[in-house]
Amino acid sequence: EPLTDRSFWCSRVIGYPPLQEAAGDDDAAGPPVGISCGEHTDYGCWTLLTTDDTPGALEVRLRDGSWIVADPMQGAFVVNLGDMLAAWTRHQYTATPHRVLQAHRGRYRTSVAYFFEPNFDAVIRPLHTAPGDELPSQPPPSTEPLSRAASGGSLIYGEHLFAKVSGNFCLAE
Repeated sequence: EPLTDRSFWCSRVIGYPPLQEAAGDDDAAGPPVGISCGEHTDYGCWTLLTTDDTPGALEVRLRDGSWIVADPMQGAFVVNLGDMLAAWTRHQYTATPHRVLQAHRGRYRTSVAYFFEPNFDAVIRPLHTAPGDELPSQPPPSTEPLSRAASGGSLIYGEHLFAKVSGNFCLAE
């Protein structure tokens, strides 16, 4: 059954307004004093990201829990792996935890992201691994559907998407 022939992809231009409490001059970086977007992993397969030239804004969490800065490089894209790729590969490829910080007073940051997602109704099942393959340690699943997949079960991409969105945004009437 095809999993991406009707991909639920999207592209977004994301603006991060300046944080009033950010330290330093308009163009001088200080220590990160504000979070523009908290730690998260992307929902789908992978994300291609290009950003403006703001240094020190994007951070990626390594498996040991430490954070590294992923500064913009002219002509390059950032590639974040998503939750569905991690589920398919039983974390041989792990979703990229990342966050956006801000330390520039008065500076508006912009990024453009292309999110490649499975079909909304795609049934995601972990792929089989070769006998004796060591599976890497897995971060705690962020949704109940991911928890099922981590246990060897399956999930429907749309239910994972709704679970992530409802955890990130208030959907009350």
